[in-house]
Amino acid sequence: MAKIVTGHVVGQISGSIAGTTYSRNRYGQYIRNRSVPVASHTEYATNAKARLGAASEQWRNLTNEERLSWQAWANNNPITDVLGQTRILAGNAAFNQINTRLQLIGEEMLTLPPSDPPPLAPLPFTIAPHAPAPGTVGAELAFDQDPALNERWTQLYVTAAVVHSQGINYVENLLKFLGYYPNDEPEPSDSVAISNELFERFGVLEEGYKVVVYAARIDPDTGLLSSRYRSEWIAVT
Repeated sequence: MAKIVTGHVVGQISGSIAGTTYSRNRYGQYIRNRSVPVASHTEYATNAKARLGAASEQWRNLTNEERLSWQAWANNNPITDVLGQTRILAGNAAFNQINTRLQLIGEEMLTLPPSDPPPLAPLPFTIAPHAPAPGTVGAELAFDQDPALNERWTQLYVTAAVVHSQGINYVENLLKFLGYYPNDEPEPSDSVAISNELFERFGVLEEGYKVVVYAARIDPDTGLLSSRYRSEWIAVT
């Protein structure tokens, strides 16, 4: 479904109508033929469907008062969509968003919405080369440790995108969940290796590919995410 912001005729449009897809890049809006997605049967896709199914079943078991509390929470916690517009989710959509995320990191689902604010953003990081074997391409998140901010490089929720062209900067529609890194036992490390996860999600990285990584902190009790920090790296062998 396309999303449209009206101007004199149409101000912004994103999504598909019939056989046409409307999108944008660094130069503005553009139009292309719609590509029909192929159903994914990967292990990750299967698990994602299972998480959504479990959350939907849990929603059906809530009391009316619990459902109303989720709608009230959604009203007070709007999201920003791909056009940068503020949107208020339906109560069940907010419930599913939080609880599929909690399942993803191995935590129990919530019956009532979060009462705490989101966590603080993670410490800034850079992506450093990290070859797990000679001749392979890999990377790690490297943090500039500050003992006074010990907590802020723990509970990392990391997403990433890999693009062939170094000129591509907008990757929101390409991001995939990479991993959850508690990074807190016994003391937080100053780096987090992500080579195996990159390979599992994107396959072999060729030299010259651009890897864009976003890291947020997640509260494992509420499923809430902090604001994100972005870094990128050009793969070299």
